[in-house]
Amino acid sequence: MKLICIVFIFVLFLPLIDAVKLGTSNSKLDFNIGVNEESCKRIEIGTDYIGPIVGELKFTKNNLKNDKVSDYKLDSDYFKISSKYEKEIIFDKPGNKETSICIIGKNPGNYRALLIYKTKNNNAAIGIFVSINIKNEGYDKTKIGLILTPSIFLSLLLFILLVRKLS
Repeated sequence: MKLICIVFIFVLFLPLIDAVKLGTSNSKLDFNIGVNEESCKRIEIGTDYIGPIVGELKFTKNNLKNDKVSDYKLDSDYFKISSKYEKEIIFDKPGNKETSICIIGKNPGNYRALLIYKTKNNNAAIGIFVSINIKNEGYDKTKIGLILTPSIFLSLLLFILLVRKLS
């Protein structure tokens, strides 16, 4: 009798079980860019869910490898990093969709972020760890000036000596 009750309760609550498959082509993205340089990476999201999937990019202050999702709370504005990605992807049928994320950084440094896509009702989510290395590339006018000034001075001095010797 107990077995029949357990089976009956299980069958009764079976429709309440809701499983969603959600996956991505990347578990990690690496960006190596210069200051004010834009870089984009493609990602593919797959699901059997029908409806909107919402994206959000969160950063952590800790730039060391950190896989603790709860530490990723800061927005990109905190680090003066601009990001472009689809905030909402609508799946009208199960399958895969390709999207991209673009990053532009204003301050050199190493940053860690987490790009999370989740179903609108928050039953399922997938995260992609994002590592951003912004280098202070480009030419430095001060260094070029320090190299060119002595070279021009020496060239001018040699020219003057050569002209004096010929006269």
